[in-house]
Amino acid sequence: MGRILLVDDDVRLSGLLFRFLGEQGFDVKVAGNGRDMYRLLDGHTFDLLILDINLPGDDGLVLCRQLRQRGSRIPIIMLTARGEDADRINGLELGADDYLTKPFNPRELVARMRAVLRRQTASAMALHEVGSVCYHFGPFVLDVKQRIFQRDGESIHLSSGEFALLRLFLAEAGQPLTRQQLVLRMASREHQPDQRAVDMLVSRLRKRLDEPAAHESMIRTVRGVGYVFVADVVRVSCA
Repeated sequence: MGRILLVDDDVRLSGLLFRFLGEQGFDVKVAGNGRDMYRLLDGHTFDLLILDINLPGDDGLVLCRQLRQRGSRIPIIMLTARGEDADRINGLELGADDYLTKPFNPRELVARMRAVLRRQTASAMALHEVGSVCYHFGPFVLDVKQRIFQRDGESIHLSSGEFALLRLFLAEAGQPLTRQQLVLRMASREHQPDQRAVDMLVSRLRKRLDEPAAHESMIRTVRGVGYVFVADVVRVSCA
């Protein structure tokens, strides 16, 4: 069902999750710190990383940033015992795909894991179907098949959620989309993002797309409706 790397120094919680996730059909390995995480990543292939923020040594935010800087595209779900929005937002901005605040129901974690994994699978299937399609807009290029996003030739990492949302906007450029439409089109059978999650993804995309001094965003808010992507978009076949 999925090869999972759980990184958490809470031995009791790790043991409980190891058994529970195993019962759900997942193949799980556990690390208690960043050093052990990298050792396992070097020796195995994983479909998903569950990463606690509060770790000894390099914390989860540092490790997430390091992985994305190294070009790793493994989906990441962050775990945090902290209640502040800043920790969750920092994790998402660094490239995490989802987050969960402790304490949590293990079934909710499984639902989020399956949602991320299904999103990855759906994206891969969609990429296979559409072939080598590239969207050009402004200084940006999104290569759908290769999952490469570039600005002036320089690669920019997108989380799976950011990629899915940007692709929706590019495919529907100029067409206002409601938050509910975005929620439904990004949803999986096990888990549906809420409108707040969509708003957060929009905020993250704006930071990646818009110039600091820009008067208007490429993703404009339509009051009482949702959002519309206003950049001129050209869809071509990639070489």
